[in-house]
Amino acid sequence: MRTVAILPVKSFTRGKQRLRHEVSSELREALVEAMLEDVLAALSGTSSIEKVLVVTVAGPTGSAARAIAARLGASIIEDREEGHTAPRSSGSPPRSRTGRSACSWCRAIAPPSIRPRSTPC
Repeated sequence: MRTVAILPVKSFTRGKQRLRHEVSSELREALVEAMLEDVLAALSGTSSIEKVLVVTVAGPTGSAARAIAARLGASIIEDREEGHTAPRSSGSPPRSRTGRSACSWCRAIAPPSIRPRSTPC
């Protein structure tokens, strides 16, 4: 069975916002960077994971995350950053912030024979 790990990464400046009253922005950004490196190293060192995808911010805001992902061998998907997606009330598949449906992301990385049964596509 093929396993793909998908890791969403906020811009470093928006990460760890709950610590903003206690920790400087520079320290929070360094923490986010260190955590990303640790998680990517752990994922890439896991033999049961065939591919690691990092979904991060397009443009200069996500450049640090993209550089780390590339250095550690992860594939990169660029996305706009607009916060959380709005709640869904319809029966249609969820959409990413780029407007691309979750099904199209799923189809891009996994043929139907290996998709989890819980995916709507």
